[in-house]
Amino acid sequence: MNLQIIDLHNNIPQTVKDGATKAIKYQILFHQTHFSFGPQINIPIRLFTNIEEYKSYQVKISKTAKSKNGFYSISKNEIVVSQNKKTFKTILHEAQHAIFRSKMKKAPKWVNEGLSECFETAHVEFEVSIKIQSQKKRRLIKLAQERNSLNLPHFLGLSNSDWTK
Repeated sequence: MNLQIIDLHNNIPQTVKDGATKAIKYQILFHQTHFSFGPQINIPIRLFTNIEEYKSYQVKISKTAKSKNGFYSISKNEIVVSQNKKTFKTILHEAQHAIFRSKMKKAPKWVNEGLSECFETAHVEFEVSIKIQSQKKRRLIKLAQERNSLNLPHFLGLSNSDWTK
């Protein structure tokens, strides 16, 4: 698999590109257990270094995006990020949306956001590792205890409101 991060503004630091490439390859490997990918995968990223320019672009191309950190534009098929202390995490979060959306047009929000939140915690060392978010772990344990077990088809079919109770 050849992964290319396409830097639409030519301003993503090389260290961020290198780390993101490694972590996003891991995301793709995860998704390859259910989906097939071609030999070339492109991830377009538009990084804004000016928050006002970011907000202006955000309003212009998205009616729903509200985050000050970034979003994935379905219509433009690009990740849009505002440079700040969360840039790397935001790129990883939004990359999962881009990858998942390329294979699954409509998924329960809790699955799509849950995977994105999981992957945003990745950090790159010699390998990519993911830290479980403690509040998500508590929610899963509570859900399992309430139902005495987790039936996977039932669990995956939970509505957004069932998931957030």
